[in-house]
Amino acid sequence: MSELESVSWFFDFDGVVVDSVGVKTEAFRILFEPYGSEILSQVLEHHRLNGGISRIDKIQYSHTHFVGTPLSETELANWGRKYSDLVVDRVIGAPWIRGAQEFLDEMHGRCRIFLISGTPEDELKQVVEARGITHYFDEILGSPIRKPAHIRALLSDYQLPPHSCVY
Repeated sequence: MSELESVSWFFDFDGVVVDSVGVKTEAFRILFEPYGSEILSQVLEHHRLNGGISRIDKIQYSHTHFVGTPLSETELANWGRKYSDLVVDRVIGAPWIRGAQEFLDEMHGRCRIFLISGTPEDELKQVVEARGITHYFDEILGSPIRKPAHIRALLSDYQLPPHSCVY
């Protein structure tokens, strides 16, 4: 067994497996552009500094702190749907991050590989399935549960020693 095979791998999706960070940034640009350049700039900076955080958290934060109007649960769900409409097809078609597919091809079936993302879990699974890459991953997990909670659960469920895991 090689050193790489003795490790369990935890992958984020956007910017790690596929080159989709720009797609997500563009969606924030489209959604918040009507609020003007100053607010848009703040939203995009917050998005950039908080990669891997749920879009729902980012949208609510942006409305509360930059727009000045918190969203109701219904409004927030509507914003989340608008965001999904802007990104899903483009993420399905996004190119691989260089080396990611080769790594997954090489390691598939030789070690545990998990996909953990801030993307809503149902959407993440839809994208991964549409890309035909579901088979690479032992589990595919997304929001609303946050990444640290997913990792803790996987460590427990699979009895993985933390020192043999790489995120």
